[in-house]
Amino acid sequence: MIQVPSALHDVLGQRQTALSLAAIGAALVGAGVVFAALQGPYADLAVWRRVLAFLLFLDLAAGAVANVTAGTNAHYAQSARRRWVFIAIHIHLPVFALLMGLPLAPYLMIWVYVFVAVSGLTFAFAFPEQRVLAALVTVLGLMALPLLRLEPLGVVAASLFIVKLCYAFAVNHAVGRE
Repeated sequence: MIQVPSALHDVLGQRQTALSLAAIGAALVGAGVVFAALQGPYADLAVWRRVLAFLLFLDLAAGAVANVTAGTNAHYAQSARRRWVFIAIHIHLPVFALLMGLPLAPYLMIWVYVFVAVSGLTFAFAFPEQRVLAALVTVLGLMALPLLRLEPLGVVAASLFIVKLCYAFAVNHAVGRE
């Protein structure tokens, strides 16, 4: 196990394995490639907007992996207050839409869905079947995306947001494995 600097505990927990850190790094690289490949329609946006949106996009991808690791799971399992703060600050998707000049309404609808789903899943944090419920709300959220007719970059961002929060974060991945 690798000791994580205290400044990164809210992102990675207190300890991570080398494989977990490599997987998170691979998600970051993959997100960078996808974001760059889908930049064409947004070339006229101010650089600062694209940079901030890029950072949010990276956070979504890295978090979708980091939140299933033992280190991050343990960090948030220790404190209900910390979990609720994490949920409350995740306004990434509507902010991403605003930064990229995308229509706000569908991204707000996804955010509300995720917020409600994650809140319910958080109340069921110690419930053994929580993982199944999280998979259900994740699948339903992903299946709804085509109905919203999002732009390709928006589909990826919304998918990462749903996975990061509904399955990766909201699930106590240690339940039943202790």
